Amino acid sequence: MELFLDFGMEYFGYDDTTKPNIDDYRKMDEAMEKMVGFFNKHAESLGEKAASEVYEFMKKNVLDLTAEKRAPAARSLLPDTYHGLQEVIDRGGSALFSNPEVVRDPDWLKMNGYCQDNLVAGVSAIEHAGRGAFASRNMKKGEVVSPMPLVALNHGRNALAM
Repeated sequence: MELFLDFGMEYFGYDDTTKPNIDDYRKMDEAMEKMVGFFNKHAESLGEKAASEVYEFMKKNVLDLTAEKRAPAARSLLPDTYHGLQEVIDRGGSALFSNPEVVRDPDWLKMNGYCQDNLVAGVSAIEHAGRGAFASRNMKKGEVVSPMPLVALNHGRNALAM
């Protein structure tokens, strides 16, 4: 039983170059892992001043060449100094480091959470429908499928026209 479709990458302004997107988080996490390896190996022999200059060069010049128009969004995920790289990785990556409010303690979840064990992501059997959420078990009449505080209508009421 199909419940709803994936809005797709465009829904959250995927092409907005002022904010990081999922690809920026993934690529910068990979880059930070490599930077940590570099600085762990070479920072001592470079010295503090040179290591800091190398990091600034990577942040500005290299990122501008490799990330191009996405460079400002990607750069926003990097810590101010190379000393902060390991902390970003230790906290679970750039997405969790940049958005610490998404991690909640068990008490908060008990008070405010809602179990979503009745939903699984998958590919629709409906032709051209794409990905969506599907019921993972039989549900009773009147049972809450999923709480949904709002429905996005990017094109006003016309979005409801079939």
